[in-house]
Amino acid sequence: MILAPLFAASVIGCTSAFGPPSGWPHASQTNFVAGPLWFTGLRTYAQALPSAQPDGWYFAKTPTALRTGHTAVVRIDVRDRGWARLEYGRHDKVGAVTFSSCPRAGGVWTGWAGGFIVKRPGCVHFSVSVDGAPARKLKVALGQACT
Repeated sequence: MILAPLFAASVIGCTSAFGPPSGWPHASQTNFVAGPLWFTGLRTYAQALPSAQPDGWYFAKTPTALRTGHTAVVRIDVRDRGWARLEYGRHDKVGAVTFSSCPRAGGVWTGWAGGFIVKRPGCVHFSVSVDGAPARKLKVALGQACT
């Protein structure tokens, strides 16, 4: 079924992670933090989106970091899935992603390249569940303020 990728949580783990450089991620007001999951630089897109890609989608690139020892599930709310999705590696325009940190000796973070992808500016509603805890409802402004 064509809608399956929108509802299933694509699992992203060590095989698609990058080795975070020393000192990354660093604290910044541009980060969007949900417990041990950090969307670095995501708040820089609050006022404007980058240029549209050839397919008409706007990619809000936000290298994402998760503290070692955690798993986090990110789900775009159903009401926004028609115009907002997630994109990480081969997981293109999905409605949900499960991040699973790598067991690295002495490493504090696992990082992935990717971010939010939208058809238009707006306030994206999503949830984050860490280590099986109840999901926390969040929203982020992408090119337009949240009200």
